[in-house]
Amino acid sequence: MKAQTSDIKVSVIVATYNQEQTIARTLESIVAQQCGFRYEIVIGEDCSTDNTLDICRHYARLYPDKIVISANPVNKGLRDNYYDCILQCRGEYIADCAGDDYWIDSFKLRKQAELLDAHPDVTLVHTDWEFVDSATGHIRQCDPGNRKSKFRKPFMSGRDLLLPLLNHEASPIIHLCTAMYRKSSILKAYNEDSYTFRNPDFPCEDLQLIAALASMGDIAFLPDTTLRYSVGNETISGTAHPAKSFDFYFGAFKLTDCLAGKYRIDKTCLDHYAADTLQFIMAQAFNSVDSVRRQKLMSFVKTSRYPVSTKFRLMIFLSSWKPLWRLCASLNKIQSTI
Repeated sequence: MKAQTSDIKVSVIVATYNQEQTIARTLESIVAQQCGFRYEIVIGEDCSTDNTLDICRHYARLYPDKIVISANPVNKGLRDNYYDCILQCRGEYIADCAGDDYWIDSFKLRKQAELLDAHPDVTLVHTDWEFVDSATGHIRQCDPGNRKSKFRKPFMSGRDLLLPLLNHEASPIIHLCTAMYRKSSILKAYNEDSYTFRNPDFPCEDLQLIAALASMGDIAFLPDTTLRYSVGNETISGTAHPAKSFDFYFGAFKLTDCLAGKYRIDKTCLDHYAADTLQFIMAQAFNSVDSVRRQKLMSFVKTSRYPVSTKFRLMIFLSSWKPLWRLCASLNKIQSTI
């Protein structure tokens, strides 16, 4: 018999796909939590082609009172997998840990839940975290230059974070796998405007969620280090394939533009970020000699008011004649290998 919603304090989302080498470590770090209250683990297994699902089922047998598996019959992608998991959560609060990351603080859930209990105006609480290299195991701080420090006050008005979030300052200001947030708040935002959460043009799941919660209340920060975030493997946002990189960053930019309009952010405040990002996105289309993606970006730029750099305009000019475009793209590839 399943527990009622009131029996579960926290739901922990684990969205996973083809992570057979790391998913056990992730789940071990979650079941090691010492809370004093009941919590559940909602696994969104996104039709992996390796042994990830079998490992998840093994843990579900070990912890039948904690783990719920949603084994997707088809691959949904991270965004839809994540939000489908949210709709399944029964806890008052939601946390998450990606299937290749892991928590290193066994009191993470307890500390964050206690803070949310004590401060009803806080919609999200997050913590410090570390990078871990997947190949070498080397661990490093996430912010050695203290660029995030001005955004890491114990309590901060979420509205004051919206512009830095959309400008992608010290990105990420908030790592979602360190966070805990109110289910009631995110469901309210989701039900009022599912477009920003489900639009297939928007490739990520975290920016729109954090922005929504920031717009609805205060954001709290605990200085404890609770997460090790794996880097080194190819991901949706860290791919060496120019066409895939174009799709992700162009989609993320369109999401940023959409959120700026939704929360009435003066878009001239995004000009520097926009110029740099649009130049990077154009470079992905340029280096892959992709006429379709080039045209998509040009059409967007024409209808938006964002400035573009001189280098952006140069790439447009050089790509206007296909033989010259191919030559320049080939020279770029040669230069990148030297």
